[in-house]
Amino acid sequence: MPPKQRLCDFYQRGHCIHGDNCKFLHAREDEPARSTSTPKAPKTPKPPPSVAASQSSNSSHSLRQPWPAPRTPTAPASRFVAYLPRNTCRTYWETGQCDRGSNCKFQHKLRPQTPKSPPSVTASQSSNPPPSPRQPGPAPRTPTAPAGRFVADLPRNTCRTYWETGQCDRGYDCKFEHKTRPQQSQPKGFSRSAPSVSGVLIEEHLERYVSGFSDGFALQVFNPGQVHNKLKPFVQDGSEFRTAQEMYHFASILDSVHEFNYEWDFDGGQSFFSIVSDPSKEGIHRIQDILLHESVSSEAVNPGDLSFQRGYLPVLGYFSSRWVLRSTLRRNINALYGLLHHSFEDVERVLQSCISTCMEKKSFSDSSTSVSGLRVFVTLTRCLFEYATHFKNAVAQHPCFENLVTNLVEWSEIWTLAVCSSPPQFNDPITDWSSDSKLAVIERMKKSVDALFDVIARAEGSTLRRPETKPEVLERGPENQILLNKLELTYDGPGVHHEGGAPRHDNDEEDVSRIQVVPTHDELTCSDDPYLPANIPGARHHLPGDSMERLVDIQFRLLREELIAPIRISLLRILDDFHQPPKAKTQLNTLLEKGGGLYRASQSGADSVMFSVYTGVNFKNIDCDIRCGLAVNLAFDTPHGHARNPDPKKRVSYWESVGRKRLMQGGLIGLLWVSNDSTSQDVKFYLGTITSFADDLRKSASESPHTLALKVSFFDSEADVRILNALHERRPDEEGTKILIEAPIMFESIRPFLESLQSPERPPASIPFASYITHPDSGDLSTVDMDPPAYATPRFEYKLDCLFDPDYPVKLSLRPNDTSSVHRARDILKAQSRLDPSQADAMVNVLTSEVSLIQGPPGTGKSFTGVELLRVMISSGVRPVLLIAFTNHALDNIITHVLEKGITKKIVRLGARSADPTVSQYTLENILKMKPPSQADKAARQARQKVKGLQGSFSRLMSTVTAEIADESQCQEYLGQYFPDHLHALNTPPAWIQQLFDQSQGWQTVAGHGYENHNLLDFWRNAKDLEFLTPPREDNRQSDPAHGNARTDRARGRSRRFDELSVEDSDEEEEGDLTEPEVEDWVTSMTTFFARLNIGGIPRIPAGVRDLRRLLDDCEVWRMSLDERQRIFEHWNTRIRELSWDDQKEEFNQLKNRHAEARKTLSQIVDRGKVELLSKADLIGCTTNGAAKLANLLKSVGPKVLLVEEAGQVLEAHVLSSKYCYYLHTEYPADMHALGLVPSIEHLILIGDPLQLRPTIENYHLSMDHPKTGKIYRFDQSLMERLFKMGLPMSQLDVQRRMRPEIANLVRQGKYTRSGDIVVLCAYLGQLAKVRKLLSNEVTTVIDERDAVQLINHEDNDEAAEILVDSTEQIQVSKRVLLRTVDNFQGEEGTIVILSLVRNSGENPKAGRKIGFLKTTRSIGPFAAQARVSSSALGVILVERSARKLAEIVTIPRASDSPAATWNPYDVCGEPCDIQICPLCADDDTQNQVVDVIGGRQLFEIDPDGEELDSLLITLECGHVITVESLDDICELKKYYTHTDGEWASIAPSPPGLQRPPACPHCQAPIKSLRYGRIFKRADLDMSEQNVATSCQRALRLIQDRIIRFDITKALDDLEKGFAKIPPGQLPVAGEQPEIELELRERKAIRATEPLPVPSKRFKKQSVAIRRLPKPIVDLWMKGVRRLLGYYDEASQVASTKSSHVRAYEAAVATLYRQYLSELDYSGELRGTVTPEDMALGLAREHCGLPASPKADARFRLEACWQTFNIRFHMVTLAQKVADILAKSRAAEKVRSLWADLIEDIIHTVERDASLAIEEARKSQSNRQLVRTVLFLMEARYQAFSHRTDRYFDRKLLEKLKTEARDGCSLAKLTMQQYSRQFREAMDFNLSDQKWLKNNFSVPAEAIVAKWSDMVAGLEGRGSYSQVASSETREIAKALMGGFLAIKARGHFKQCPNGHAYDITEYGGATEESRCPECNSTIGGAMHNVNPSNSRGTGLGSSIGREEGMTESPWVWGA
Repeated sequence: MPPKQRLCDFYQRGHCIHGDNCKFLHAREDEPARSTSTPKAPKTPKPPPSVAASQSSNSSHSLRQPWPAPRTPTAPASRFVAYLPRNTCRTYWETGQCDRGSNCKFQHKLRPQTPKSPPSVTASQSSNPPPSPRQPGPAPRTPTAPAGRFVADLPRNTCRTYWETGQCDRGYDCKFEHKTRPQQSQPKGFSRSAPSVSGVLIEEHLERYVSGFSDGFALQVFNPGQVHNKLKPFVQDGSEFRTAQEMYHFASILDSVHEFNYEWDFDGGQSFFSIVSDPSKEGIHRIQDILLHESVSSEAVNPGDLSFQRGYLPVLGYFSSRWVLRSTLRRNINALYGLLHHSFEDVERVLQSCISTCMEKKSFSDSSTSVSGLRVFVTLTRCLFEYATHFKNAVAQHPCFENLVTNLVEWSEIWTLAVCSSPPQFNDPITDWSSDSKLAVIERMKKSVDALFDVIARAEGSTLRRPETKPEVLERGPENQILLNKLELTYDGPGVHHEGGAPRHDNDEEDVSRIQVVPTHDELTCSDDPYLPANIPGARHHLPGDSMERLVDIQFRLLREELIAPIRISLLRILDDFHQPPKAKTQLNTLLEKGGGLYRASQSGADSVMFSVYTGVNFKNIDCDIRCGLAVNLAFDTPHGHARNPDPKKRVSYWESVGRKRLMQGGLIGLLWVSNDSTSQDVKFYLGTITSFADDLRKSASESPHTLALKVSFFDSEADVRILNALHERRPDEEGTKILIEAPIMFESIRPFLESLQSPERPPASIPFASYITHPDSGDLSTVDMDPPAYATPRFEYKLDCLFDPDYPVKLSLRPNDTSSVHRARDILKAQSRLDPSQADAMVNVLTSEVSLIQGPPGTGKSFTGVELLRVMISSGVRPVLLIAFTNHALDNIITHVLEKGITKKIVRLGARSADPTVSQYTLENILKMKPPSQADKAARQARQKVKGLQGSFSRLMSTVTAEIADESQCQEYLGQYFPDHLHALNTPPAWIQQLFDQSQGWQTVAGHGYENHNLLDFWRNAKDLEFLTPPREDNRQSDPAHGNARTDRARGRSRRFDELSVEDSDEEEEGDLTEPEVEDWVTSMTTFFARLNIGGIPRIPAGVRDLRRLLDDCEVWRMSLDERQRIFEHWNTRIRELSWDDQKEEFNQLKNRHAEARKTLSQIVDRGKVELLSKADLIGCTTNGAAKLANLLKSVGPKVLLVEEAGQVLEAHVLSSKYCYYLHTEYPADMHALGLVPSIEHLILIGDPLQLRPTIENYHLSMDHPKTGKIYRFDQSLMERLFKMGLPMSQLDVQRRMRPEIANLVRQGKYTRSGDIVVLCAYLGQLAKVRKLLSNEVTTVIDERDAVQLINHEDNDEAAEILVDSTEQIQVSKRVLLRTVDNFQGEEGTIVILSLVRNSGENPKAGRKIGFLKTTRSIGPFAAQARVSSSALGVILVERSARKLAEIVTIPRASDSPAATWNPYDVCGEPCDIQICPLCADDDTQNQVVDVIGGRQLFEIDPDGEELDSLLITLECGHVITVESLDDICELKKYYTHTDGEWASIAPSPPGLQRPPACPHCQAPIKSLRYGRIFKRADLDMSEQNVATSCQRALRLIQDRIIRFDITKALDDLEKGFAKIPPGQLPVAGEQPEIELELRERKAIRATEPLPVPSKRFKKQSVAIRRLPKPIVDLWMKGVRRLLGYYDEASQVASTKSSHVRAYEAAVATLYRQYLSELDYSGELRGTVTPEDMALGLAREHCGLPASPKADARFRLEACWQTFNIRFHMVTLAQKVADILAKSRAAEKVRSLWADLIEDIIHTVERDASLAIEEARKSQSNRQLVRTVLFLMEARYQAFSHRTDRYFDRKLLEKLKTEARDGCSLAKLTMQQYSRQFREAMDFNLSDQKWLKNNFSVPAEAIVAKWSDMVAGLEGRGSYSQVASSETREIAKALMGGFLAIKARGHFKQCPNGHAYDITEYGGATEESRCPECNSTIGGAMHNVNPSNSRGTGLGSSIGREEGMTESPWVWGA
């Protein structure tokens, strides 16, 4: 047929983009019968445009194709080609030609010459067709018929795979239509027009309308194939809506994808969601087009109007559908709700208009659609709720949000009243429902509306408030009230609620959602105690009571403390050791010497922590993988011991044994990085998790006995950047000390719980069971009304038939909302079911209560009841049920029972640690292996390939970063830009060199990692040409001038591989020096070689040693010597690495972020496939740890029932986080934190025994067993125990089936499943190792894994390793003994149980040492119930009260056929003492020694039985024995203790003046006995104080003299001369644009932990502000300020010196404070409104022996700070000079900007330190030092503004500068007035004080104010502004320092009551009283007697007085 006679295929299908230009005929032809699903009507008249548009929008092809259609002539559409393979060009198949050529998208294949009949095979046997050229690679295909087989009924343009199987693995990427072969019952066609919505709500489907989602209201039923075909026109590029009908059609597509459309499954729904919500595709734009439609109304009468009911509401309904909100594709969800965020004003306008119109007309229906108000309110409420929780700033950003919600609440109330009235006042479909059904749906709707209102009311910027109710007055018991009052007084909240309104550290937040789970460095090193809320009802808290927010806050903070307390203690101990003197003997120094090991951090009580320290850390590389993301490869020293065994097998065995607790995958590890600095140490701590597998660790151990390799993923990105920099710089000497600290924490097992509890977006109203599980202020839940489960609608009923004997079936159902049904079911179950009466009651109570507790002693059938509950739930259609157990053993046990009883096989067991082979078949991992491929699998493969591609890019980047030599391309680019002449010379070598290089191309050098290719640059760098010229070795080679010097000797003797030198072949290799003939031959061959190239003679070998500058100027690179080449290449290489470093860092960050995002996407896609499986399960089982880790999956599944087995041993935080779910972090605002807390759980069942063992925690401080804090935190109290104690109803099982009633009344224990074993229980973990060794020769001992991993921390690694090595020997079961601790034997039993209670009470058994395991009956009582035959308790009782308590526990009546407990106590004597010389056994010489100095008595005269002081003896260290009475007089004991009625009563105030140490009267040796310890220590402190004061005085005087002698003028001249000598090329010039230096912009962020003053490292070369400057400038600057920085360091050292008396005072007060606080906490006594802390502190200060805190040391600290201020002002002067020089030299703007930043930083440090110094002076009441310090602050503020004005002066900013200047001037005046007034108020202000204040403060302050005034005048044009001159600055500094240390002592130094020193100038002593110039206290005295409140100056002793010219006093009273 000619072209114009052949029909156009595209026109036949509806459209051809070529129009009239098409070369085929545009006409229709009657086609033969095709599929009835696509009827054609060619003879129908052309419809009007609107109808045509509607029809075209419903067609299978878009009217706007994004690519041109194929133009190859084809056969008519009606003709089939029987044997045409799929994806094969029909034209080429038939004719062998195709006019599209290579552009054809189909495969070119020829028809075989002899067509064969298609083989008859099944679909499963067929092979897949070749992949399409458009596809990136082969993908799994659904089995189809062979490509060549003819399918007779296949419609045109239809996917053959989908036609035959109903599936297509290409999904929405398939270009064919998806149609299925019609069945007999299928209608013959369906309408292409948008179907209308009937809007009928069926009352029988009530459960759909109370689910909280909008799915139940969606009534469209398009199947996946129809949706695929209809969606294609809307998601193609360039598509858009043209008519409202197209919008209705698109809305109907969205309304068809829901879980109640049973033709869809979860995978199909997620595939559809990924298409319409992908931000990079067109589907989401169509949704936006509908939301932003200009005209939306509820009537849609105009042609351009969009119906709210048919177009708008379905779209919002899709937003709130289950498959959207529970999708794992978080990025898509956020993109979808981002549409609302960006167009909310338009959406709000539409909703307000349409709903108000509907409310006015009393109907939500329009002319063609019936809509219920229930659908409107449920849809909008859920949609707005999700939007508000996804975007926390929604309310603040959209003020109209509040008005919309307020109206929505009002509309819902009006609608509710209208539809419930009789007759109904609203036209609504649900008005015909029964009252119970209406009430059920309306109550659920009201809860949703209330939840929305609450979240808006709590949102940021909201003004909505709930009506406040009057708080209820509660009555509490006296004991509880006292505790609450104490907590009220001692409350110190988090964040801004902290004392002073400032947070404790950078991670102290009020909102737990803002707290980083991983602790920060600032948090770990904070000196303040963390905020831990009381876990008590009614206790003070910053969140309201009865709120879920408060409960989550408490559990989150306590669980996080459980996590970070060990690492915090570990770090503080390590840092404390670091701060010790270098030669101090610390644990850390010991471990550093040994190469690592176990560090034992002893704490008070049971809070001790042990952790491992690893030394010698070295960075190897940074890589990334799919599993763990970015990770750093580390190497470190192997710890000493068995880990360093020479035998590799033993090393591997060691790590196999301890690998369960040491360096385990997921464990928390910290990198402590201490930078080396000459003056201080910059300490940084980075936390991370171990990502290496156990196999990786064992492999590393087998390779080397000295080092181990590990992979660590750090949380702080700063660590990655810093490590990257270390790898790039390769300067290990500057990296500092690095050690690894491994805390005993399995971080990855706790982090999921914390992330689940973090829920900033979910309000309390949305959390299930808030009315039951929150903390009511009353602490009473007994009056709470219990509702049935939310899923139990009025028509719902449980099927109880399964609870009866199948032989005697009973038909029974239970309706939870029907009281009569409940009573009937209870009676029948008790009478006829297989449950006993208590179990029947428990069953009914559980089924009718949404929160249920079941408790029972051992043997009462708790597990049996739980299994029967599962049977009822599953048979009643309540699914899925989430089963959580504390241990894997308990979980497998229940699942086994479910399988054995045939309840269901739709079980998914999460986690892979199942030991039961039957249960392991139902693990998620095994089920996934059997699952057929799906769309999610295809998407996962693509996502995985993307991740791997990024990993390859990252590896290549790291290779470049760590490479020591830049590659050739980088070198070529650099040389071409900066040294083009050198590059040209390098690329054009002499001809002979070029010939050598060409011949060397055939050779390769074997490098360390393979073969190294050569290029011309390498040839030149390695001097291969010079090697060629090097003569052979001979004795006289150094004397030959023609062959260069000896520097080339290292290149000689190498083998040559150039053919030109081979005169003749030689089979033997030469060794040693060549003979003289051979040398002559070499010269001949070389001469011949060069003669061929017309070169006369052999060229000389270059031997120059020129400097780098000359080499850079000389481009003759081939004439450079080897050393010159290496020198210039090293310079080039360094510069290349420096220039590329910024780009590499940027690429590093980009790849890291992209890889993290790709991993996140992959994880979400993989989860999608898992959710599909979980959603089909009846029972989902996991442990508590697994529930938190897989919370994202559980949220998407949405289980309705949560059943917790062994709930008494599960932490409350674990139960809460099992119900709360979280999402991964994405780039969108909603996922910045965990999103969880969705109300998917509607039924909570807790089964266990709250009277048995509690959950196990590591932090004893949080345990209920703690004597002081146990009643406050109660962290190990399970949720079940708390609810039970608060009075929540609990069902009790009381029919005992196992043990004697006496034992049943005693113990509360779990399930028992083991048999045939002898069990030895140890009360303490340490006994396990001892017992195991004793039994090892007799029997095989089996240790539980939980005990094993804890044992590693308890014992040394070596001993633990021996214990934990798995035994492989075979032994009889009768010789098998189980070893357990009592706490870890929960849930097991044995035939015989032996309990070891041996306890060593210490050195003094009569001292009342406590026995820990007898604190509670929970630990010992249960052991008797765990024995089936016999139980025995063995031990030694040393403490009488403990024996009585244990006797009460184990006293059980014996019976011949019952278990019996036996007890055998023994008595033990104490230990003798032999450290005291006894009068009865001393030798003769000792007997004659005088021991009574007063009475002169000898030792033999002393009565050994006497109890008086003159008979008691003390043996001194020197060996002399003296009576106590004599020593008391010698030591003047009465000065230190009060003596009343012959007894020592209390501590007396410490005596004033300098004290001398007491000495032995016989040998003058110091007396150091404990009785006189306070006296000796006081004297020792006085001596130390004198030394400290002397050294500080001398150091400050020397520093001041040096500063005065510092010639600032000469320093300025030296700087100017130095800059003049800098070559022009080395100083960057103008033209470079300034960069944004983030580090410098954050210069003011001085850490709070920085000392006073700031360390000098801030001004040195390594500082952030200086290291980015050019090296010449930095060198000159450091040379100019080197002396000043030295003075600065000396002054800083003085400032950090603390006097001995101050240290002693602080230590004494701290010790007594802890003692008194513990007593107050224990007694519960309070005095008025004083807090226990304040009371304890007051008592400690009162009884510490010192009247007040010594304050004299503050003087030296403040005066040292003044010196540093003066030094920094000098540095500012020098820096301003440099700034002037840079400006004159036209340096680059970047350099000048950086230098200006440096000046600002120096001034800012003065401001900061001056502020802190002012606080120091205020605390020490040093008023004069206070006002003088204020002057430095005022001057620093002025200089800061002056510098800022010079730097940023601009006419545009003039007004702003004027304002700042006026404010600064006002502040200066106010400061001067304020501190002048304070000084007057603190002092008597006599004439001398007035004069001092004027000269030392007022005059300098007025000068500073005057400068501010001049500044203001200059800026306002009334004067001239100029920067403060350096001379003026020096004068001001001199005035500030006036009188410094100007002490003219002529008398004696004394101290005022506050410790301030003063001098009595009168030669004879004090003659008058005065006031202390610092604190205004009374000083001096009269009649030559000093005031009693004053004391001799211990800080300024006689040595200082002599230095000042003070002479000795002739008066006795002056001494």
